[in-house]
Amino acid sequence: MDYKKKLERNLKLYYARGIFERRPYLPIITIYVTAVSGISLAQIGIIASITALISLITEVPSGYLSDKFGHKKALLLGAFLMTISTLSYVLWQNFFGACMGMVVFWIGAAFNSGTLQAFVHETLRELGRNDDFAVVASRERRYAMAGNIVLVALVPLTYQISPTMPFIVGFFVHACAFILYMFMVTPKKVHQEIQEDISDGFFILLTTIKKRKEIILFLFLGAVSAAGNALPQFREIYFQAIGVPIWFFGFVLSITGVVTILFTYGVPHAKKIKPKVFYGIDFLFVGVFSILIGFTSQPVFGVIFFIIFAGYRRIRSIVIHAHLLDTCPTKNLKATYLSMYAFFGALLGVFVPLTLGYIIGYFGVQKGYWVFGMVFLIIFIPMYLIVYKNMSKK
Repeated sequence: MDYKKKLERNLKLYYARGIFERRPYLPIITIYVTAVSGISLAQIGIIASITALISLITEVPSGYLSDKFGHKKALLLGAFLMTISTLSYVLWQNFFGACMGMVVFWIGAAFNSGTLQAFVHETLRELGRNDDFAVVASRERRYAMAGNIVLVALVPLTYQISPTMPFIVGFFVHACAFILYMFMVTPKKVHQEIQEDISDGFFILLTTIKKRKEIILFLFLGAVSAAGNALPQFREIYFQAIGVPIWFFGFVLSITGVVTILFTYGVPHAKKIKPKVFYGIDFLFVGVFSILIGFTSQPVFGVIFFIIFAGYRRIRSIVIHAHLLDTCPTKNLKATYLSMYAFFGALLGVFVPLTLGYIIGYFGVQKGYWVFGMVFLIIFIPMYLIVYKNMSKK
């Protein structure tokens, strides 16, 4: 196989690995840790905050190490950590096991975050398809969700056989993603064209971010990401509160996959929206849906709202990554630059889950959602106005 065909194979492997990298056991994690491990809702919030803190510490260093030592090596390490994370739930059925399962998974995800997008972007650049990232990334999400629908529908059903069975199956599923990464080839010619020194480039990157006042942008985007990631953490508890049966949880994620596939067709069009406008739409979407979720007590509407929200949340990052890759100040630190954005998501992720958990604990799961949505909008509307003003000056 010649070099160009190997690069084209990268894209096929990129599509395929998405099927196996998502957690098919996700729908039953909350139920498992509360029913089997005896963990309270408050402890779930603590685990989420610990996980976010670890992600915060590892996010930027993992991006920099990825740029310095190679994107493929970082992807393999990340996939390995995500694979072994599933064993923690099986080996330690307590707070420690649940915490380790989440922490190790998200350390692995930190090495994947930014790195995969940079790797694909460089592959496309070497193939002469510089402007195709949004199209390729949305296609990956579409194929991955289509293939993942069966897994997320069937794997939670194994919970009836044994509560640990979904995590054992998850181990082998993640292992498939690791194997697919092994067959990817590094786009070497692009690396040879880059003349910047990695160390000097890092300081150039920091200087440019400061000059552009992008810290505020990253902080704002991080807040929206943290809120979007926090809302589903109490989804299954919310479903139980409004009367959705447990056996239906896996099918909710499968239906979400179908909705996500439909959303992906809109990604190229969303990419055409000016970043400063898209970021505002994104912000309002998260806040308003939190309010809508909290105001309904009907199982059908509650499920529909969460499906739409989850479908959108899975494709929003494609648009944001595409915009950030277009504006990255350096050629050889794309993973580091994207990790800056992820860093602030992790930073806010330390506080947002605790805030949501406290609000839900105080007001109840339904009222807690709409109270959180209102607080979120009130606090971050002024920040968005600052972001909009700064981006209008460019």
